[in-house]
Amino acid sequence: MSIGDDWSEEIKIALKHSRCLVAVLSTQYFNSSWCVSEWKSMEERESRLGCKTIYPVTFFDGEKFPLYAKRRFPKDLSKWNLPEDHYNTTVEYLEFQREMKIITEELAIKIESVPPWRPDFPILEVPEEPETKSTMPAFR
Repeated sequence: MSIGDDWSEEIKIALKHSRCLVAVLSTQYFNSSWCVSEWKSMEERESRLGCKTIYPVTFFDGEKFPLYAKRRFPKDLSKWNLPEDHYNTTVEYLEFQREMKIITEELAIKIESVPPWRPDFPILEVPEEPETKSTMPAFR
C-alpha cells in the first residue's frame, strides 16, 4: 500500500483474491472486527467451495477464543512462545525453524488445492465496536 491509500479497501481487495487465510489466533484477533470479518468471509467461501481455506495457528491456549474458532484444530506453536531475548540462539529456535518449514510446505499444498478466486466470493463485514473514551486523565 502507498501513503494515502484507503487501507480498508485494500484489505478487502486482497481478501477477495486470497486463496487461504493464515489466522494467528489470539484474544486480540477475535476482538478485531477486521480479523473476524476475514474469518467469516473465508468461512463463507469454504461453504461455497467445499474445501478448507482457513489455516489457524495459535501461540496461546485458546481458552477465551469464540466457540466457532475452538471447533477448528489449529497448528499449535505455543511451545515456542518464549519471550527470552536470547531465544534465537537456542535449540528450541532451531526446532521452531523446522516447524516453519513444515508449515510453509503444508500451506503451499493447501494453496494449490483451493480453487482460484471467483467474483461471487463475498466479504462479510462485522460491524466495528464503537470506540470507548479513555478514562485516563488528560495531561495539560
